[in-house]
Amino acid sequence: MNKFILTFIGILITQSLLANGDDKVRCSNPNSDTFQEISTCLTEDYNFYDKKLNEVYTQRISTLSAIKKVNLRSSQRQWIKKRNRTCTPLANESLYGKEGHFEATMCMTETTKERIKFLESYK
Repeated sequence: MNKFILTFIGILITQSLLANGDDKVRCSNPNSDTFQEISTCLTEDYNFYDKKLNEVYTQRISTLSAIKKVNLRSSQRQWIKKRNRTCTPLANESLYGKEGHFEATMCMTETTKERIKFLESYK
């Protein structure tokens, strides 16, 4: 039964990651069915977007005036705090079970992808 639940969650996660057009699962084994494999897959996906976020942020901030740099740094710090307040509680096993870790990582990935879009259009 537990393997069935993990497989089902893995399928849902894979579908949700693929549902965003050009986005794709960026891990070595997207069809995994164990907790550790799914967790690793989601973490690899998050790490890809986190690295991209840092690259876009570094590139964007290098083109801004001094006041806009200050504003963007402040905005970025506020965004990180909000992301952490929103996503981190989802990993609480006593409230959401072990699968809450999946939700927390997916939340981090989705909010990071949204922030990348924001930074790419920031002027």
